[in-house]
Amino acid sequence: VAAVMVAAGVVILSAFCALFLYRLWRKKKREEQNARLLKLFEQDNDYLKSELGI
Repeated sequence: VAAVMVAAGVVILSAFCALFLYRLWRKKKREEQNARLLKLFEQDNDYLKSELGI
């Protein structure tokens, strides 16, 4: 009985760790994508300023 309880605890703990790491990875990917998008807009803005002579 104790071995089953320990095994169940390990499985549950592993699932929580996996979920936490997945959410952390997803947050990092989203931040990288936002940074890439902001950089793209900054480049477009610089291009427009040079074209308009601002």
